[in-house]
Amino acid sequence: MLYRAEYLDNGHGIYELLKGMLSTDKWKELLNNENINWLPKPLMYKGTYKSFFTEKGYNLFREKSLPIIEKYLNKDRIVILNFDDCKADECVYMDEYQCVIDLKAINKYKTFRTF
Repeated sequence: MLYRAEYLDNGHGIYELLKGMLSTDKWKELLNNENINWLPKPLMYKGTYKSFFTEKGYNLFREKSLPIIEKYLNKDRIVILNFDDCKADECVYMDEYQCVIDLKAINKYKTFRTF
């Protein structure tokens, strides 16, 4: 199972949303916080992709990052999308915490929301 945290009504990932709404200084401060910036960073890639947490990554996100994020975003507007596991060849990057998938492949996955 893969997981993605998005903000209700706009479909943005919550990290993307935070970056856009915070001042540059505040965003940099958050990036220096090991509870926010703990994921390994994939090499840059071309194309349109979305990142998903693995089970292990999602558990760490809930424990470390989500309490901090909820200080800036309305927690009632954060949704967790669940996706069936992807095939390794559909990932442009994968580690024990995350999987990055091409948007073309995402349409094949059944999703449901949990709050």
